[in-house]
Amino acid sequence: MNCATFRKQFSVFQDNRLSSDQMNDMALHLQSCADCRKFTEASEAVWELLTILPKPKLPPFFYTRLKARMEADHQAKPLSWIQRAVLSAMVTAVLTLGIILGSMAGRFSRAAKSENDLFYGLPLEEINVLSESAYASDYFEFFSQEGGAE
Repeated sequence: MNCATFRKQFSVFQDNRLSSDQMNDMALHLQSCADCRKFTEASEAVWELLTILPKPKLPPFFYTRLKARMEADHQAKPLSWIQRAVLSAMVTAVLTLGIILGSMAGRFSRAAKSENDLFYGLPLEEINVLSESAYASDYFEFFSQEGGAE
């Protein structure tokens, strides 16, 4: 255990919410480290001072008003006309882009099927002829003879 880990876990250690192994590690580190003992003593002194201070008196219905504010913050606020216009334009743009890309993909798919060209310019008959071990070299050789891929 090092001092940085001790200080990160200090609050949980003070609340006794660590596992027994972690509590033992923290206690052993506390016994062996003077800096962490000073840190612990200073923290305990601050907590003791805080318990001495009088608790502030809250105004009537404080918690009721606090809860109402918190609930109001979580409610959906209506969109302004500018926000609605921008949102509508964005949805329209996304739908239009989807339609354009879909039609382009359809044209590409139909062109590939009509030419029996299913594998990046390599006809289906050529794929069946290639052996698995010589696939890459034959594939590149095929394209180098044809003048390269488009």
